[in-house]
This record gives sequence, structure tokens and C-alpha cells, in this order.
Amino acid sequence: IIPLLYILMANWLNFIRAKPSLPYNEFPKILIKDSNEGVFEFDNDKVYLVNIWSTSCAPCIKKFPDYEKLFLQYKDDPSIEVVTLNLPFSNDYMSSMQYTKSYDFTALSATKKSSWKNLSVKAVPLYIVLGKENKIAYHGQLNLKWYEFYNNIHKVIEHEKNKN
Repeated sequence: IIPLLYILMANWLNFIRAKPSLPYNEFPKILIKDSNEGVFEFDNDKVYLVNIWSTSCAPCIKKFPDYEKLFLQYKDDPSIEVVTLNLPFSNDYMSSMQYTKSYDFTALSATKKSSWKNLSVKAVPLYIVLGKENKIAYHGQLNLKWYEFYNNIHKVIEHEKNKN
């Protein structure tokens, strides 16, 4: 009975933490740069897992090795891209790249402090699954465990990938 309670508790927590008001809204237009300071734009035909973080968030940076494992899981699938998006507190957006340079996932940075408001981000880390046509399919926690049925990130990604 204890394992069953554990499974139900995890799903109940995922359910109450869900942000149902955002799915399928379009990703807002913000200026995003890559590690080479080139402008980055999301491809309408891909599904993106976006890890939104800030340099002031130690837990965000501590999770990068786990995020790298997730990147490695999807790296051979050309229809899925795993990226990080730093939201700056100042206009010095390129300083965030020092935290991600030892990882293989694509590191991006918003260029303006107003990106926090434009993306409706109140706290980080935050994970967004961006489906085809730049529609937000998921906005919340990174639910990866086998027992997390509600908003399991793998299921959300596969669902978006298989949409027409």
C-alpha cells in the first residue's frame, strides 16, 4: 500500500502545481541570443524542451548535469531540441554562458530583463515544452520519474512530436 500512496502523492503534487492557463499560448516574441551572440529563433517544425533559469538560481545550475542527461536522451531525434534559456537580471546576458560552457545542450540567453514579464516567469527553474508552431504545450516542473503520470515531460514531448 505504501508504494501506491507514493505514486498517488507524486501525481497529486504534479496536478496541483500544474499551470493550466498557459498551454497552447504562443511563445512570446523576445530577443534571444545563442552562445555566439547570434540571434536564435525557434523552428516551427520542432518540439523544444526549454529550461528557463537565472544565474542567481543555484538549484538551477546544480540541475545542469541532470538536464545534460535529458539532452543526451533526445540528441539523435532531429524533431526535438533541448535548450536552456537564461533570463537576465541585467543587460549583461552573455555572462550566463560561463555556467553552461561545459555542457552539450544549446545554451541561449534572453537579452532584456523584461523577458521575465514577457514569459510570465515568477520563479526559476521553469520548464516549457514548446510544441510545433511555437505553441506552449507545458509550463511547469520537470516531471521525469516513471511514477509521475500527470504532466510527465517525456509524455508531453512525445505527444507534441506526434501531432500533425
